[in-house]
Amino acid sequence: MGFLANKGFLTRLGLSAGLVCGWLLSALPTQAAELSREDKLKAAYLFHFTRFVRWTELGLSASQPINLCVDSEAAFVNFITDMSDRAEYRGSPNRAVKVISLTQVSDAEPVSDCHMIYMRQPGLHALLRDDALVVGDLGGPYSGQATVLFYPDKQRLRFQVHVDRLEASGIPISSELLKLAKLVP
Repeated sequence: MGFLANKGFLTRLGLSAGLVCGWLLSALPTQAAELSREDKLKAAYLFHFTRFVRWTELGLSASQPINLCVDSEAAFVNFITDMSDRAEYRGSPNRAVKVISLTQVSDAEPVSDCHMIYMRQPGLHALLRDDALVVGDLGGPYSGQATVLFYPDKQRLRFQVHVDRLEASGIPISSELLKLAKLVP
């Protein structure tokens, strides 16, 4: 019975996440035309990932925003910024998400206030931090360092979580997110 209840919960969570992602993607027309469907989904995933980390356990007060640092082109950064600026939705309950573009930062300049980092472009290894949730693309330049990796699977976008890297980082991620991920050592 417990398995069926969990499966039902996951189905509802997946359906709810899909509906919210669809609503967010359709409600943001300014940057949407410039991005691929995959990039729109990655942006929505990143934004929703902020809901599944227990930020207060990392020392953030409930009133502090989550700094999501993004290493990507301007259209992607603008799209996810539009999501975070919407008054009707916040990533975590009562918590804002501040999007910081890393395209203006040099490799020698550390970014100390990133709570979550999405890395796409090579050459920014100095920005990687142990106390930030690092997200990347499978097969990308940060596959060996990222804790969460996006990958395509039968025309769907999925993500995997490297359990060893997650444990080493000490970042407390909700088991609800881990249930949706492919877990790898």
